[in-house]
Amino acid sequence: MEFGINNLKDFAEIISYCVTTISLSGLWFAYITSKKQIHFTTMEKCVSNFKKITKLTGVPGDKSADYIEFVSEELFYFENGYLPLAVSIEWIDGMIDYLPFYDKNKVFVKSNRLDSLKNQDQTIRLLRD
Repeated sequence: MEFGINNLKDFAEIISYCVTTISLSGLWFAYITSKKQIHFTTMEKCVSNFKKITKLTGVPGDKSADYIEFVSEELFYFENGYLPLAVSIEWIDGMIDYLPFYDKNKVFVKSNRLDSLKNQDQTIRLLRD
């Protein structure tokens, strides 16, 4: 069994292996970079939208419908992997302050921050619309 370059064919084969390895490494690097860019762009868009809704006051106020649409958009991003898991968990934790929910005993827990979502009937009506 011989190792090494014995003829032009062996040399071309070694070159092709090197080019393939470098190409695959470049593709992997491009994939990782584009994934990070998508995460960053999506987070930047969501933060910008949140600031528009809250108008930098910290509370969405009368824009409950806008906030619900915003949360729906964020959930789409979570489900489709546009955001890192750590960011998704952090944002879901923040949603709990704004959105009403039902606990395990099916008791309505009102929103801590949105006045229009503190009443169960009003919340159901808003969410249906």
